[in-house]
Amino acid sequence: MRERLSKIDYYMIQALWISERSPDESRQHGCIIVNKHGVPIAQGYNGFPHGCDDETMPQTRPEKYEVILHSELNAILNATESLRGATLYVSGMPCIRCWCAIVQTGISRVVYGPVNSKSVNDSIHKDDTLDNELVQKLLQNRSIEIVEWEPVSLSLIANGVGRISRLSQIAAGSW
Repeated sequence: MRERLSKIDYYMIQALWISERSPDESRQHGCIIVNKHGVPIAQGYNGFPHGCDDETMPQTRPEKYEVILHSELNAILNATESLRGATLYVSGMPCIRCWCAIVQTGISRVVYGPVNSKSVNDSIHKDDTLDNELVQKLLQNRSIEIVEWEPVSLSLIANGVGRISRLSQIAAGSW
């Protein structure tokens, strides 16, 4: 039988691809939520609310903070069914506001990826860590499994990236 991507790799790669839709020039995050049966039910990236013209929205800090939605919240708001018992895959560690939404919806598992949300001079993201006291209080006595993504199928991921990079060669006419 042919080797396939693990489910965790499959969904984390999707979260990373989804992040490419973000209009945010300084930080791109993506998120996909899968129900307890393994069916994707929502996705989101950090961006502006539906119907807003990205070109007219604030693009710089701190002005953009008031109107930009994080990928996790965007996915939660886009959900097509109850999130109770679902797994959320996100390209980087959720912030405290996103953890609040995750807890509130009943999501039971969070898999976060390698994209670092923290900026030394960016106080809004100072809580993007599980070591944060508020995050610990929020997650205390909650049955949310938290998993840091470590790719299982690196060779398959590399093969997929190779296939995708060949698309640019085809588009450039150099295939």
